[in-house]
Amino acid sequence: MSGRFVRQSSYRHVFGEAPKKEQQFTDVRPNPTGDGQCLTASAQFIAAPMQGGGGPALVLDASKPGRHDSCSKVAVHKGKILDLAFNPFMGNMLATASDDCMIKCTMVNAEGVAKKEVFSEACATLKGHQKKVQNVVWHPNASNVIASTSYDNTIKVWDVEKQTAINTVKTDGIHGCTWNSNGSMLGACLRTKQVATMDPRSNGEGMTVGAGPEGTKCARFMWCESIDKIIVLGFTRTSARQYMVYDIKNLDKPLAKANIDQSAGLMMTHYDPDNNMIYIAGKGDSTIKYFEVTSGKPYLHHLSEYSDSSSQKGVGWAPKYSLDTTKCEIARAYRVLRDTIQPVSFRVPRKSDMFQEDIFPDTCSWEPANNAGSYFGGEDKASNTITMDPEKREGGEIKEAKFEAKKSYEELEAELAAAHKEIAALKAKLG
Repeated sequence: MSGRFVRQSSYRHVFGEAPKKEQQFTDVRPNPTGDGQCLTASAQFIAAPMQGGGGPALVLDASKPGRHDSCSKVAVHKGKILDLAFNPFMGNMLATASDDCMIKCTMVNAEGVAKKEVFSEACATLKGHQKKVQNVVWHPNASNVIASTSYDNTIKVWDVEKQTAINTVKTDGIHGCTWNSNGSMLGACLRTKQVATMDPRSNGEGMTVGAGPEGTKCARFMWCESIDKIIVLGFTRTSARQYMVYDIKNLDKPLAKANIDQSAGLMMTHYDPDNNMIYIAGKGDSTIKYFEVTSGKPYLHHLSEYSDSSSQKGVGWAPKYSLDTTKCEIARAYRVLRDTIQPVSFRVPRKSDMFQEDIFPDTCSWEPANNAGSYFGGEDKASNTITMDPEKREGGEIKEAKFEAKKSYEELEAELAAAHKEIAALKAKLG
């Protein structure tokens, strides 16, 4: 029998495509800083750090591309925004991490964005880090829970409604962290060239640590639970990009590792657990490479890449449930260019107009399966899912939410001090 064996895959011919210039977000002034993705997207909005005093973030309506010589902004910090993320269960709540050592959550709305308003009041302020905050990640299925990493070498897990850090994990330096699918564990790449997994509710007790990439540049951690593996993307000593694969229960030694390319730009990554695909975009690169993850060696299989003439400063990703299944769109990236945000649609070529069940399994819903009280009480739940078939989807679309945080400990202390002062004044007046 002659011929060459070809690995079967539904994603072998996935291609990326950007719309014409008039369907991109042009004349914006993004100002990416930090080691994060530098852009976040919900079903309704796109946000990215922008130029200006106090470290603002621009906010755009994701359904309205075109020229934006001025735009709505979130301006709640006194320092630059280093990372930002929309709440997966409140698509109009934006969390921002800043070098002013704080995390703030701000509610935006379509009317205000259309009027190009400035959102200057945060609905929640998370204080506790001693140095600038580099990374914020929302819990995958519990409402009002967020994790943050900081240059003070800690990971904090917050109850946003209470504006309080419930747990703190101390490290020897950290690049960033990632939740597993039910939020019971965090994975992290450390500045000590190690990888770690931990239960964030144990304040770091029982942390598992293994050898990571040998390079000093920022590495990325991904839970690939469908194959019981962890994949880490980092750098060699010579600054070549590489991937390392670990057994999810054993970080002692990687099962496999291989170089990806020789580019030196920091990697901005996205893992799609529904399709078992990893997308890699390097800062300063003009490409987005994508790979399929399988259960056997070498675990990562290069599929293809999207290429453009302009280099990217950041890349964010749309929520899976917001994609256009009628066009077999399995992912949508937003590339941050010099003065443009460019959507890139990744599609599987199919001739049929019918819904393609094999490439669109049920995906995570915008309805939380858990809440902060249950989560911090030790309860873990699987995420709620929703069909990707628009004809079978019930419950409509995610709606703009309202949120009111409880008063923080500092606010209650200030009110108590003011009350004591007023009582003392009344006593003095009465003699």
